[in-house]
Amino acid sequence: MISQERLKQLVNYNSKTGNFTRRMKVGRYRERSLTGSLTTYGYIQVRVDGKIYRAHNLAWLYTYGEFPRDLIDHKNGIPSDNRLLNLREATPIQNQQNRKTNKNNSCGFRGVFLDKLSGKWRAKVKIEKKQIYLGLFESPELAHCAWINFTKEKFGDFFPSRGVIS
Repeated sequence: MISQERLKQLVNYNSKTGNFTRRMKVGRYRERSLTGSLTTYGYIQVRVDGKIYRAHNLAWLYTYGEFPRDLIDHKNGIPSDNRLLNLREATPIQNQQNRKTNKNNSCGFRGVFLDKLSGKWRAKVKIEKKQIYLGLFESPELAHCAWINFTKEKFGDFFPSRGVIS
């Protein structure tokens, strides 16, 4: 694993833009040129001393002197946005709370499903493979409100907001 000292010898990290730039010429790459490439999952990866790291982990190391204990969560849900104010340490469960609505979700609200027997909207939360039933509601909006209240209470800052971090 790379140390903070070695990382700072090789690259600069701009916490306001989330970008890494080279401190010296490396092969065909110029000094001060951007470094990193986009993965198929939307993350930025950076090669340092022949090893590939995710840029958000390097940003954490660069700033705090150690790799994160667990995971790094991108608050706004954009995995290529490595600005320091968009990054926070998270457990795997916390990190899952900030994911997008599934593509097959017909109502557009996370944790809300149409109960075909009653014709009402069911709200539920899944935590560590355990389903927590929150009730049946007349509208998807009411069911989503119940889901929001539960997740805010249970996960606090890791409530799944999709707002833009400025």
